[in-house]
Amino acid sequence: MGTIFKALEKLPQNIEGDLNSSNSSETATLLSPNHIDKSYIVENRRSIRQEIFFHGHIVESHIQGYTTPKLIKSKIIVTNLSMHGIRIRILEKVPLKDGKIIEIEFILDDSKRSKILREVRIKKFIPPVDIGCEFLSTEHYGYLNQYFLSHF
Repeated sequence: MGTIFKALEKLPQNIEGDLNSSNSSETATLLSPNHIDKSYIVENRRSIRQEIFFHGHIVESHIQGYTTPKLIKSKIIVTNLSMHGIRIRILEKVPLKDGKIIEIEFILDDSKRSKILREVRIKKFIPPVDIGCEFLSTEHYGYLNQYFLSHF
C-alpha cells in the first residue's frame, strides 16, 4: 500500500514540490501554478482517515480481592477512524500514558447500531483531550470490516 499525504489546509491544484515521506508530519514548500512558494503542513498516513462522531467507552477491568473483575467504562467519542488507527476524545478523567494498551468499545452508525470492541495502543496525546491510537490488529472482521468496505 502506498503512502497517502493529507494536507491540513486544502492544497491548490497543479502544485509541484518534494516531500520527504519518512516522517509522519512535515512541512513542505510547494510551488503553485502562479509560481508563488508557500509552505504547507502535510501528514503522512498509511491509509485514509475518515472524520466521524461515534459514542463509546474505554473499558478497564480492575480486580478487587478475590471477586470477579469489576468493569469500569469511561466515556469517549471516536472522532476519526482508519484501517490502522483511531482518534478518541476523552470525556472523563482517565489515567493513561503513551504505549498503554486499552480496550475501547464504540457504536457504529450502521442500521444495526453495531457494537465494536477493539484493543488499541496509545500512540500520541493531542491536547487537550484527544488521543491517537493504533489498532493492535489490523485484521478487521465482522461489522467493522463491513463498515470499512462500505465507507472507505
